[in-house]
Amino acid sequence: MPTLVTEQYPQGLGHTAEELARHVPRGARVIEKRSLSCHGAPEFVDALRATGRQQILVAGIETHACVNQTVHDLLEGGHQVHVAEDTTSSRLARDVAPAWAKMLGAGMLPTTSEQALLELVETAEASEFRSLQAMLKDAKRWQ
Repeated sequence: MPTLVTEQYPQGLGHTAEELARHVPRGARVIEKRSLSCHGAPEFVDALRATGRQQILVAGIETHACVNQTVHDLLEGGHQVHVAEDTTSSRLARDVAPAWAKMLGAGMLPTTSEQALLELVETAEASEFRSLQAMLKDAKRWQ
């Protein structure tokens, strides 16, 4: 599955946390951005277009800012957008619910990381299933 990683102003805010970075597939693109929406970064738009994918799974922080604006831009671009609820957050808890309501109203499809990953592998016979189980077990420790 093509994976694009964006980092919001890494010089000032830092790079992707090691707990997440170690799960990013080798060769995944890491794209620096200053705009809140990933669509504001031309390199992201080009990389997304190159995947040829219409279904997009979004995860990220600042649900009410970067995630929200990216989701709306992806929907406007004709993509089917899934957002894994357990992979988003905001600094202030009060910002999450309005962002989710707005994205749902615009047509975003809610999911969880486990649900999305199981939908991708489809069967316990998939070669990725064991590594997926290990990753999900590791993720439960973060909760």
